[in-house]
Amino acid sequence: EAEVLALRFRDGPEGPRQQIDPARIPVLRYHDLRYESDAESEPEATARKMMERDIAALIDLRQEPLAALWLLRVGDRRWLWYLRGHHIGLDGYGMALIERRAAALYAQARGQVAEPGPLRPFAQYLEEEERYRASPQHARDGAWWAQHLAGGPKLAVLRKGAEDYGCSALAAEPALPAELPAALARAAAAADLGWPDLLTLNCDAWLVRDLPEDGT
Repeated sequence: EAEVLALRFRDGPEGPRQQIDPARIPVLRYHDLRYESDAESEPEATARKMMERDIAALIDLRQEPLAALWLLRVGDRRWLWYLRGHHIGLDGYGMALIERRAAALYAQARGQVAEPGPLRPFAQYLEEEERYRASPQHARDGAWWAQHLAGGPKLAVLRKGAEDYGCSALAAEPALPAELPAALARAAAAADLGWPDLLTLNCDAWLVRDLPEDGT
């Protein structure tokens, strides 16, 4: 279902192109580390070293698969599931969707209710994008942003770790009501937005309301 794990990149006369290649769907590799570990390492330590080496390895984006999928057995009743996807095609949000779906299928295999449902195919996303680009909403959105950004400051690209990346992050984990995801989905549908965009908008509104005017 996670077709992004089967991305292939190629160079063309108009620059780099990407496509979904079924031959690139990662094949599950099974390692029983109860017997493959050396005398100095426990099976789980061996597994983590394997994963660290795989993450650190350089990948040729034009030639090599961008994803890896392993099942590592580190005990009689303990396994580690390892899924690596290159950041060029998969971000933290996308990884979270894949993990939730995998957990749902695992629950289903154990006789429980499997939610959320299947991941949507990439072709459906492209169709949705084409409908939006051909719609009046696309023109209205473009005009709004053009007017909003006209005469504004020059946009800068932030470099991770650089001085212009901003201050260190602050974090909090408040207890949220269980009905929040459904309420967000309903509000997003009414506003014709994706729920992540609506959540970002809500955060911006809260900051504007509650932060001091001097920004401190």
